[in-house]
Amino acid sequence: MSLPLQNLFDIKCLLDKIDIQLCCRTENGIKQLLALVTDEGDIVLHYVYGELSAVVKRLSWFNESGKKIQAICFDPTCTWLLVIAIDSSLYIIPALSLVDKRQRVDCKWSVTDLTHFCKPPSTSDSKPLSVVWWQTLDCNQNALVGYEDGIIALVSLTDGRCLATCNIGDAVTRLYLCQDNSLDCVSLLINGESGQQWRLILEQHSTSYIWPPEVNASLTDSATSRLLSLKQIGAEKLASLKQRFEGRSGRRDSQASDSPSDSSSHSDTLHVGPELLPHLCDTFFAPQYARNRYLFSAFYKPTCLLTIHAVDIESAPLYVHKLPCQTNYLLLTNRLIYSIKDELNVLSIISTQLSECRLDGDVCLMLLIYSIIDAIYKSNL
Repeated sequence: MSLPLQNLFDIKCLLDKIDIQLCCRTENGIKQLLALVTDEGDIVLHYVYGELSAVVKRLSWFNESGKKIQAICFDPTCTWLLVIAIDSSLYIIPALSLVDKRQRVDCKWSVTDLTHFCKPPSTSDSKPLSVVWWQTLDCNQNALVGYEDGIIALVSLTDGRCLATCNIGDAVTRLYLCQDNSLDCVSLLINGESGQQWRLILEQHSTSYIWPPEVNASLTDSATSRLLSLKQIGAEKLASLKQRFEGRSGRRDSQASDSPSDSSSHSDTLHVGPELLPHLCDTFFAPQYARNRYLFSAFYKPTCLLTIHAVDIESAPLYVHKLPCQTNYLLLTNRLIYSIKDELNVLSIISTQLSECRLDGDVCLMLLIYSIIDAIYKSNL
């Protein structure tokens, strides 16, 4: 059965005639901020406050080749934009103040100019590829920078010092901050160029643990025990999820045949560095935020199944969805799932309700997909 898709969605052009190289977005209450980096190196801010008209502001950037923008991200309060250049220097832009002078801003940094930190001497000399803003549970402001040589650097956004580094041995293509709904544990999900993923526990408030351990006093025996318990639970849930995928799909990956005892022994050691996640037959993990809670998605590529879990990966998924084939990236919202197929340059918009299915992948309800092919879209502008 076909539906008149043109009546389902109203696509509005926000910006045109720009070649987008990088982007990031944040939302806090009724504030929404979008930042784009153009092929000319400029930054475009798109701001929406409630039902008011959108504000668009274009910022010129440095012309020097060493200042080419490599990655961008917002802080959690939807106030500051963090930029890392190819020379590993960091810049904090007062994004909110530039687009809405009525908003009150906690002036940790300049609201009228760039705040600049030079490359810390102890960081990697390779190309930075990704960056995230980490506000600790005690409100310390840090940047986590991923490099082409596999180094991840923790840099203070107070004085620009490099506080710690670790290495995954693979180019760091993407970094995600993951947080549980009790606001107790924060971890870093790391994507490598090879397709593998790592997890680094950054802090656990209940045990007073923070990475790197040298930042705070040594863990007590009690705190160490509780952190080990957290990791043990995570390994067991991942193993359970792995068994579910293998049982439903009828296929078994050669790397997924470890016995439970191997998984258990692996988590018996306290890891203060990145921990490689089990390779679950082409399963891609990502943090999500929807329905007023932090969630964790696992997309199983062979069957195109998307399972949604609590951040600690509960034994059973909260929801299961069937997505289009060749999905590369996805974003979960309250009612819709947005997915991108890079090779085909296609955006799909999928109903969360109508795409729900059982874990074996049987779908009795249709998917609502609205595909936008770049060539067609541009021809209609």
